[in-house]
Amino acid sequence: MDGKLDKKLTYSPMSATAMAVSLLLFVASLVFVMPESPAWGLAFASVGLIMLIASFASMDEGPVELVKEYEERERRLWSEFERKADELRKSKEEIGRLREEKKQLEDLIQRELSKVKSKSQEKKTVAVKKRKKAKRTTSRKKLKTNASKKKKTARRRIKKTSKRKRRK
Repeated sequence: MDGKLDKKLTYSPMSATAMAVSLLLFVASLVFVMPESPAWGLAFASVGLIMLIASFASMDEGPVELVKEYEERERRLWSEFERKADELRKSKEEIGRLREEKKQLEDLIQRELSKVKSKSQEKKTVAVKKRKKAKRTTSRKKLKTNASKKKKTARRRIKKTSKRKRRK
């Protein structure tokens, strides 16, 4: 080497999408742009043609190892993406299941609370009925005792008056 760098032409791998875009650009510029403005149509067509040639050269001369490495990396990334998407789906299903379970538990709690409230209400009404009954029986007893007292006093008066009449 006489002081010059040994430049080797290298090709980078291009995807099939790049070839499709360059072909589409070339055809579209010829069909749609060239009739309206020949200068712009020629410029776009030449860019599309250069891109098409580069994609063909990349297919033919590109480093196979680099393409394989790229494809392997892309495959690993997709598998990782699919694994994480599955985990996310599973966690969403788990969240849905937990929400349903929470709703069922809340419904169960509400039913139990209503049962407890109804039982306590029944106890209160029973207690109130007992109190009313007790009041009625005590008032009846009082009436009976008052009536029996009145009868006794009436009998005593009758006896006293009858004794007075006999004496006279």
